[in-house]
Amino acid sequence: MFLFLSTGPFGSSEDIDQDSFFSSIPKDFICPITGQLFQDPVTLESGQTYERTAIKEWFDQGNKTCPVTKRILDSAALPQTNFVLRRVINGWKSEHCRNLLSLATQIAGNAMTEEYKSKDESALFIIEQLLTSFGIEEQMVNARYLISLGGLQFLIRRLELGNLEEKTRVAALLLCCIKANGFCRNYLAANIGKSCILELLHCKQVSARKNAVSLLIELVCLNRSVLS
Repeated sequence: MFLFLSTGPFGSSEDIDQDSFFSSIPKDFICPITGQLFQDPVTLESGQTYERTAIKEWFDQGNKTCPVTKRILDSAALPQTNFVLRRVINGWKSEHCRNLLSLATQIAGNAMTEEYKSKDESALFIIEQLLTSFGIEEQMVNARYLISLGGLQFLIRRLELGNLEEKTRVAALLLCCIKANGFCRNYLAANIGKSCILELLHCKQVSARKNAVSLLIELVCLNRSVLS
């Protein structure tokens, strides 16, 4: 288990600047296609590394070159995950997770209009990585810290405004928050629009329906001990 520090290399969490923070992230940790921290990095024969889903989409479009070097590749088959790089990135995220979560909620708090949709996506991506990466104990610590920062308001907003794929992801994150702190069930039950859950329940995607059912069960079982 890692410890959160009140300050870090970027100063206090209250003083984090989005641009300066992202400019301080090691360049090799960011996919040149998505502009986001790697989650599943793969390194091509050209020596360039990309997020697996992003480079797969590039290949699926019929491209046979490396997006950065423009070199024609002998094979468009996806290599195995670059586990060394992923371990290094996970270690970096562990060290700076408090600043990352603070940054995510700061971005979310400022992203109240369609103009800031891309910032909402960046915030959600950060939160998703820190609540689904690492071990269970670390995930729970991160989820409780997110709740303490007011992150539930942002997740509820994205559950209401996001597309189907985003709603599905947010539902999974809300379940993680409930697991970390059962007391947030009452807040979620009072503030989540029921139409959001119904949309997931009525869609054709199995994962969306599964998350919706699990979330609905949590919200209707408020008489259950939150300590269970």
